[in-house]
Amino acid sequence: MCRVSRLVWPFLLCVLALPALAASPSVDPKLSAVGWKIFTFTDLKPAHFRLAEDGSIEVEAAGSVAGLYRFVVPGDERKPILTWRWRVDRADIQIVDLSHKANADRPVALHVGFAQDDSTGGFFRNLSASLMGMPPPGRVLSYTWGGRHQRGDSFVSPHFGELGHVVILRPGDTPLQQWQEERVDVHADFRRFFGYEPPEIAYIVLSGDADDQPGHTQARVADITLSDR
Repeated sequence: MCRVSRLVWPFLLCVLALPALAASPSVDPKLSAVGWKIFTFTDLKPAHFRLAEDGSIEVEAAGSVAGLYRFVVPGDERKPILTWRWRVDRADIQIVDLSHKANADRPVALHVGFAQDDSTGGFFRNLSASLMGMPPPGRVLSYTWGGRHQRGDSFVSPHFGELGHVVILRPGDTPLQQWQEERVDVHADFRRFFGYEPPEIAYIVLSGDADDQPGHTQARVADITLSDR
């Protein structure tokens, strides 16, 4: 009987689903112009991303899910401090335990994807990334708004397994329609969760996820910046 390691399982499942990956829907031209791309799945209704007049990115998921990503600007790959602002304007979903996959909807998350290294390679992962038009993936930190958790809670990603870690920055009961500012040291978090020095940052992903329950969420994200301090 063929055995697959725990590290491979999340990405094997992803690969098996990839033949059903949708051709990416057209991206808001204003987002495309500054390097953002979207990925969706044919069997799931896509979330929507728009560039608002104030320069923020609107993330709306109504019984849907999708990701918006961009590669890190050359020169920013080694900058450890990530800052941004975000707010949630609508959260018509149940507040659940996000450490489990079941019904794990949340209004918005910002994911930091690191370059692949010797501990994260593999055929299935590379094939998955290639089909999605993304670079060979390494480990992922998911900074999340939502869930039945406290600010600062963290846990192994239920989607990426040992290669991903979730950090709750805003619980699901955070007041709506108020901007919140975030500042994280992604290098320190990487060392804390994965136990070694981080490789280069490869890309940033925004995601909206309200397909499991389903629900309807609206959020905005602005001023995403990598810096040395």
